[in-house]
Amino acid sequence: MNNQALLSLLITLPFDIKHKDFKEQVVHHFVTVGLIAFSYGSNLLHIGSVVLLLHDCSDYLLKACKMFNYSCSTIARRVCNAVFIIFSLVFFYSHLTFFSIQVFYSTLFDSIKNRSPFFGYYYFNVLLLMLQILHVYWFCLILRMICSFLWKGQMVENIHSDAKESDSSDDGAVPEILS
Repeated sequence: MNNQALLSLLITLPFDIKHKDFKEQVVHHFVTVGLIAFSYGSNLLHIGSVVLLLHDCSDYLLKACKMFNYSCSTIARRVCNAVFIIFSLVFFYSHLTFFSIQVFYSTLFDSIKNRSPFFGYYYFNVLLLMLQILHVYWFCLILRMICSFLWKGQMVENIHSDAKESDSSDDGAVPEILS
């Protein structure tokens, strides 16, 4: 996803359907755009590129899972279940394992071995920490869906309602990741 696509997502956010994780989505998009823009402006393209790569590597699986989830066929539901498990594994590895071990560790420790930290060091690490907190939050939602999947044996039909949710309502329903 390029900067223009990210900016268009930011511009259209006020018009989107507001799901339970709407605020987290907004923060995620602002942080990601901030990381990419600052990495481009400070000639640290590798940070922005890796962030984009890590975020895109599981997105196609989530989109495929959504597509199969909305299909009415029994085979498509089974494929949705399998793709969701694969998505969960890829998300866990890319967003929680690789991101923490390689990207975050590198920017925290390896980047200051030969020189002193500058403003960008603190800025990048705060934004990367914010992304990591969001990754943990979304993975908790994914784990709740996996538990629901294991309990019921299939994905819930309407995983992400299109109705606007109030900010204070948390009825313990299935997490809404497959919108």
